[in-house]
Amino acid sequence: MKLTMKRFVTLLAGLVLSLCSVIVFADMFDTTTQSAPKNFTHIQTGFPLTGAHSAVECGVCHAGGVFKGLPRNCSGCHSPNGRIVATTMPRNHVASSDPCETCHTNTVTFSGARFNHGKVAAGNCTTCHNGIVSTGKPRSHNSGLRVVESCERCHRTYSWTPSSFNHTAIAPKSCATQCHNGVLATGRPASHTSPLKLTSSCDTCHRYSAWYPTFYDHAAVVPGSCATCHNGGEATNRPASHTGLKASLSCDKCHNTYGWSPAAYNHIGVTPGSCATCHNGSSATAKPANHTGAKATMTCDQCHNTSAWLPAFYNHAGVVSGTCLTCHLANRPSSHGARGYTSSCDNCHSIGSNWIFNHALQQGQHKCNSCHAFHNNQTPCDYCHSVYGWGGD
Repeated sequence: MKLTMKRFVTLLAGLVLSLCSVIVFADMFDTTTQSAPKNFTHIQTGFPLTGAHSAVECGVCHAGGVFKGLPRNCSGCHSPNGRIVATTMPRNHVASSDPCETCHTNTVTFSGARFNHGKVAAGNCTTCHNGIVSTGKPRSHNSGLRVVESCERCHRTYSWTPSSFNHTAIAPKSCATQCHNGVLATGRPASHTSPLKLTSSCDTCHRYSAWYPTFYDHAAVVPGSCATCHNGGEATNRPASHTGLKASLSCDKCHNTYGWSPAAYNHIGVTPGSCATCHNGSSATAKPANHTGAKATMTCDQCHNTSAWLPAFYNHAGVVSGTCLTCHLANRPSSHGARGYTSSCDNCHSIGSNWIFNHALQQGQHKCNSCHAFHNNQTPCDYCHSVYGWGGD
């Protein structure tokens, strides 16, 4: 039987197509049935089988005998309508475009995921924390600021507790009306029974960071009215050691509002010469035992100032000339007696200058040899030299 050219071409084309099909089929059959190489581990593919993946049958992922080109990211399998059947994101999942592994950090379980709140805008907590998508406000948050405030006003993104309320926008003196009423937040304790503690706002004594330590703002307190509160009821009272003048003075005469010590008495208004009224050894430090002679009769302020006992300096302004030994007899050095110095100190020394020798007082006295030896042991120094210097007469 003779074949026409047209029929021959048709048969030849069919033969070529059949041959190609056989080659393709043979190649596929070889790919799906060949044994894994010796010592093969799945980690060599770049996708280690960890957690829940290690218990999944191979055919679940390698459906239809496909081994190459499978996705390695979570969403490649864990998404609806995917080629591979795997758990997908539930309908009540937090709205997020981040990859699964951003929150789900292990392959063992989906539980225990940690959401990164860095991209969440302030005040948007209830977008997720509504009791459906994620934990919402508990029943205890059913009144006051807890109902209307966003979660981040008290809570942090890493845990619900401990919580700390940000008082920045709270109006002063509104503590009890806003929250601290014993229901929404800790209220005034039973120990606050005194009139001031019962009527004052919390922030009069307490800080937003903690109840303790407490600090009362004394800015508006009238000077001298300390005992209104410091009576043993409202606040610390005067101790038993405060006798004499201390028993009658107002606290602010010695103490400041930052602490009981150090204490410093304000001497403004004290009559000069009346030091012993307080400095009697009872109300305040008295004269020590070494204050004998003239020191025993003088008032404190003749030598001391009100800031400290030392340094002390006597004001000689009113001292009569020639009466130095009335006080300084005990201080006169023994060498003065050997030289026959029996006159008053101010005959040689300037008053109040650390006993500097005043040569001007010796002008014309020709007594230089009392201290300075003569050149020829005959002529006194001031015959040739000035008492102000050796350089001239």
